[in-house]
Amino acid sequence: MKRKVLSALLCATMMAGMLAGCGNDSSESTSTDTETKTESTDAAGAEDEADASDAKAGDDDLIVVGYAQVGAESDWRTANTESFKSTFTEENGYKLIFDDAQQKQENQIKAIRSFIQQDVDYIVVAPVVETGWETVLQEAKEAGIPVILSDRQMDLSDDSLYTCWVGGNFVKEGEDAGDWLAQYLESKGKGEEDVNIVTLQGTIGASAQVGRTEGFGNKLKEHSNWHMLDMQTGEFTQAKGQEVM
Repeated sequence: MKRKVLSALLCATMMAGMLAGCGNDSSESTSTDTETKTESTDAAGAEDEADASDAKAGDDDLIVVGYAQVGAESDWRTANTESFKSTFTEENGYKLIFDDAQQKQENQIKAIRSFIQQDVDYIVVAPVVETGWETVLQEAKEAGIPVILSDRQMDLSDDSLYTCWVGGNFVKEGEDAGDWLAQYLESKGKGEEDVNIVTLQGTIGASAQVGRTEGFGNKLKEHSNWHMLDMQTGEFTQAKGQEVM
């Protein structure tokens, strides 16, 4: 199927949807002040300019988007899914093929291969973890289907395997959490006291977990009276988080 719009335009549409989702209460996305940004590789500008209004002419002209979502592990993720579904509608010129991976990378890889077989126009992925994507993304590239990363990032040796990434600064979110803790302790008159800390992390290997852990670790180094006792994963779910705590 002919590619109808610039990948950059689709990225901008996704960014608007993600910002709308950030208005909801969040257990996974911790900072609404974090700047949402679009990072594009050279592939983003490789397509010719086109008129998106043509996509509304009929069913055959709909832009087909395959979305491999992480799952529904948090209120933020649920809101994120609803933002996608309300944005990529037939009224807006899209056909959305949605897949819930239930927090399993193998399910996302299977979904991506299904999207390739269906010859979608674009593939959007919110990757469960950072690594292990090269083979399936190479398959998408060979099929001529642009891949857009949503929210989380991938650790790839070849950045040409994806077109753009739309997401937040996870390291800054971790640093913001550290700054909040410092301010809270100061407000309670405990800024100089020894503090024992345990960290409840998200899914191990997810870029959100990696970046936020790094960011909070940066703030930990600034406070010699902060002592990290343990870090365990709650897998971004309330049930697992309560079990660990």
